[in-house]
Amino acid sequence: MSVGRSRTDWDPSAEDTPLASGGRRIGLIATAESEYLLRVLNELYIRGNPPTDIFLGSWVERLLFRVRSLERIHKRHGVAEVGWRMLDRLRERPRRAEVGSVTVATSLEDGATLHRYDCINSGQLILDLRLADLDLLLLCGCGIVSRHVIGAARAVVNSHPALLPGVRGVDVVEWSLLMGSPLGVTAHLVVPRVDAGPVLATKSIHLNRGESLADLKARIFKHQAELLVSAALRLAAGDSTSRPQSLKDSQLFFASTHGDRKEASGIYGRLVADLSVGAGERGA
Repeated sequence: MSVGRSRTDWDPSAEDTPLASGGRRIGLIATAESEYLLRVLNELYIRGNPPTDIFLGSWVERLLFRVRSLERIHKRHGVAEVGWRMLDRLRERPRRAEVGSVTVATSLEDGATLHRYDCINSGQLILDLRLADLDLLLLCGCGIVSRHVIGAARAVVNSHPALLPGVRGVDVVEWSLLMGSPLGVTAHLVVPRVDAGPVLATKSIHLNRGESLADLKARIFKHQAELLVSAALRLAAGDSTSRPQSLKDSQLFFASTHGDRKEASGIYGRLVADLSVGAGERGA
């Protein structure tokens, strides 16, 4: 049985060329039908490019994803930080935003194919990806993918909630605040190194008076989904050129501690307070 055309000769660092013209095969991959996945899905519909394939983790993968995340925190910071992580997530959870009317069920009704997987980077997932013969694969919250997953589509694109080159890894909004780095989002091609692929597009994010840190992160989340879709479709149309990252200008960050997040929240509070003071002085 054919497993799709070979993509081993495609070089994501080379000058970008248009993908298959018309009828592009676009896949989305996510651990769950999350708010982020739905944002990406609605953006694709708005732009007239609904996906042909959706790869969703099963309950097994959702459980494994959570366990893997907590194991990494436990290994790096200890058991207490696992508890703090879970508590902090509950405390900062913003109101669920309106993301649009399109759901995974909508896509299936429109002809998309749903693929379930039990483990990211498994042989079965890689086979399903190759059989789908994708021009674009958009990462919508699925964890770190292997070089075999990356090689299963002509282009794999991710959106990162920080500016690259700069702050790579996880908890990057907090790390950006701690490092004094500007906030933003980046769409980039995916390579085997974490957040190290050629940059397709960036967008700076500015602070708003009166906005909580949780709501800022939700706003970044929204821009992240929009930039992912716009950059991927421009790539497919041959309207963009990627630029390689200089990793010497970046730092890879791992899971933050409760203390790190508390400090970042304090920095953010002072920055927002300064905005209000500045606005008051200008209005005086």
